[in-house]
Amino acid sequence: MLEATFVFALLTVLFEAALVIKMHQKTRMHVLRYPALITGAFFVFNLIIHFGTVVGTMTAVCAGLASMAATSVLRWWFGWFDGRYYIAGKRGFTTRELGFDTDIRVTPTRVYH
Repeated sequence: MLEATFVFALLTVLFEAALVIKMHQKTRMHVLRYPALITGAFFVFNLIIHFGTVVGTMTAVCAGLASMAATSVLRWWFGWFDGRYYIAGKRGFTTRELGFDTDIRVTPTRVYH
């Protein structure tokens, strides 16, 4: 019973990572701007699929927690757009790779307005 919970959490993480990695760089940066929305969507998706049993609800909660971790890792690796700033991740993209000229400011740390 507990094994199924962890297996579905792992499958959720792999599915989320595959979806985000397959996106175009610019789209990926915009999507990773909203980590709570991504995690919430995967949690609701898992809750709908596994609804009706205690194990299913536990699976959805565990998958939601795993999704939080996966989103954090993806943001750390790729970076994200924050308004008009690109917060560079470990991978880091040049403005040319993202499809911009030089009109966007690249910053290695989070900028607070």
